[in-house]
Amino acid sequence: ATSVDLVKAATAHSQYFVVKNFAERLTDPTLDSSISDVLTRLCRLHALHGIVTYSGDFLEDGYLTGTDIRQARRQINSLMAKLRPDAVALVDAFDFPDIFLKSILGRYDGNVYEHLLEWARSSPLNKTEVHESYYKYLKPFLQANRAKL
Repeated sequence: ATSVDLVKAATAHSQYFVVKNFAERLTDPTLDSSISDVLTRLCRLHALHGIVTYSGDFLEDGYLTGTDIRQARRQINSLMAKLRPDAVALVDAFDFPDIFLKSILGRYDGNVYEHLLEWARSSPLNKTEVHESYYKYLKPFLQANRAKL
């Protein structure tokens, strides 16, 4: 086996290990049913994403058909729609600070628009009404090529 095959095998085993353990934890009777429902959808999404991502291997070895892969993609879309209302809570469960997520959207404090405006105002691109690169590059180009346009 080549090193490429070994990496693929290690990746497949890791995917199997994560999905297997995730699914086993969902059978814990002490797990609240509302949490269990969301985590079950998340587990299914993760498993199907792995299958679709590596669908070529499943197709090549005859484990799945093109119809199976298309059905998996439809299931992924359905699961994402069902998980959408819980997306912020799922991300928040990891307790990553907003600064690490590098996203204004989905903020923990809920002040998305205020922070989006603040972020845009503080961007170096918005220090002036028209960015200096316009005067340095674009305006001379447009003036030189006005007759050609």
